Amino acid sequence: MEYKIYFTLGDPSNDGHGMTEDWYITANHSVREIDNAYRNVTEKLGYDFLADVCSEYEDSKIYLETIDELEVKFNIDIKSSFNSYQLKDLEEGYCYIDTDDFISIFFELIKTELPDFKWDKLHFKGELLAILDGAGYGFFGH
Repeated sequence: MEYKIYFTLGDPSNDGHGMTEDWYITANHSVREIDNAYRNVTEKLGYDFLADVCSEYEDSKIYLETIDELEVKFNIDIKSSFNSYQLKDLEEGYCYIDTDDFISIFFELIKTELPDFKWDKLHFKGELLAILDGAGYGFFGH
């Protein structure tokens, strides 16, 4: 079965910097199954990856110590998807990651609990209906 799933990275509650990135994916496991798998990962890890990595304003770093721990504890290869600049930066103890890297690491963790887990990012490239873009301004702000 294919599930259509969406989530927003960043500040969807708009109580801080207000910047977000919407993601739309397809997956072969439900949201509930992914949630349960992540709970198991968190229990094994001893902390909440999502709450601890890239969770502060303008902090898009992941530390070598975290990467090494994830790779050893869960037998996953995170560094293989990094570019040469990221690998060079790791020599200093950390590197910058983007949202694609972050989501890839998250789903690698999910795969440790759901080995058959598959996902794909939906790339929507539709045409803007400009006449509606920005309409309904009065609905917001109450």
